[in-house]
Amino acid sequence: MQPAHNLVPLLSKPRLDEVERVLADNLSHNWVIHIEHADDVNSRTTRWQQWGKPLFASNDSSSLLNDIQACLTNHPSHTVRLNAEKYNPQVRFVYWVYRPDYDAALIAQPEQQVTSVNSGVSRWVSLLGDSIKAARSRLWRIITVTGMVLASLLLLEEVMA
Repeated sequence: MQPAHNLVPLLSKPRLDEVERVLADNLSHNWVIHIEHADDVNSRTTRWQQWGKPLFASNDSSSLLNDIQACLTNHPSHTVRLNAEKYNPQVRFVYWVYRPDYDAALIAQPEQQVTSVNSGVSRWVSLLGDSIKAARSRLWRIITVTGMVLASLLLLEEVMA
C-alpha cells in the first residue's frame, strides 16, 4: 500500500504559476470566484460541487491556490475548475485547473524542450489533433479549434513582442 501523500495529485509548478497568473491578470477586483469539482465530466449532465466558500473581490491568490490544493487532496480523482463571475456587466469565466485523465498523461510524458519554432509548431499541431479527437461532438470540436486558434494567436503575439 502506498502512503497517502503519494496518491494526492499535486499541481505542478508551471500549472500553479499559470493559475496564479490568470488570477493576477484577469480575476482581480470585482470577480466572485468559486472552486468547483466533479467526478465525471464526460456527460452533459455533469453536476459540479462547490468547494469551500466563494471568494469575493479577492486580490490574494495564495489563499485560492491553497484552497485548490485542499480540494485536490480531498478529491484526487475529480476534475477541478475555477468559475469566476462578474455581475456588472454580467460575465462568466471558467478555467480548468485539473483534469485527472489529461494531467496524468502530461505527468507521464516528460516535458520536451522546444529547440526551434518548427518543433514547437509541430507539438502544438499534435496537441490540437489530440484535443479534436477527444471532443465528443461537432460543437465541441468547433469550440476546441476556435480556442486553439485564439491561443496560438496570443502566443504568436507574445513571441513577436
